[in-house]
Amino acid sequence: TIHGNNTEVICGGDEVESIYGTGSNLPDPVKNLKINSTNEDKILLTFENPQRNGSELTEFEAYAVVLSTYSTIPWASRNHTKKVSKSMLRIEFSDLTPSTEYNISIISKNGDLDGGIASTIAKTNLAPPDPRPNPPKIINQKSGFVTIEIDRAVNYNGPVSNYLIVIHFVDDELIHDFD
Repeated sequence: TIHGNNTEVICGGDEVESIYGTGSNLPDPVKNLKINSTNEDKILLTFENPQRNGSELTEFEAYAVVLSTYSTIPWASRNHTKKVSKSMLRIEFSDLTPSTEYNISIISKNGDLDGGIASTIAKTNLAPPDPRPNPPKIINQKSGFVTIEIDRAVNYNGPVSNYLIVIHFVDDELIHDFD
């Protein structure tokens, strides 16, 4: 009721209806959520329609949230969001960071309302080192022995677990490889 500059709000009373959502028209979570394939920068998930969806299911919304990563690049920890129509029973996240673990959640939607949520953990594969390591520095070389210095490698695409040192030397015009 408005009287002049005063606004009075009256709730309840005769000829007033209060409507509350019960959640009964919201879709259940998707069934059989599976990681179909992974590579260095993509994760493909497949699933089946919710048990109860009917006309209330309008789309799926998916989130990939970073749980852990080896990369120190600022954008590597960004989360990803995707929306797909209710007829799509697969979601592909691309442009992901290598060797990164994600918590992926798929929400069944009814318009702007969230229905059931199904989640799984997925990890992208290891990728070749980036940036490439610096070449070793020769510190000392005498009587068949070489002392080298190796800079600690930085890899934005995964962990560094070991170094492979390959030495090429020439002896009477023959090239020998040594690991």
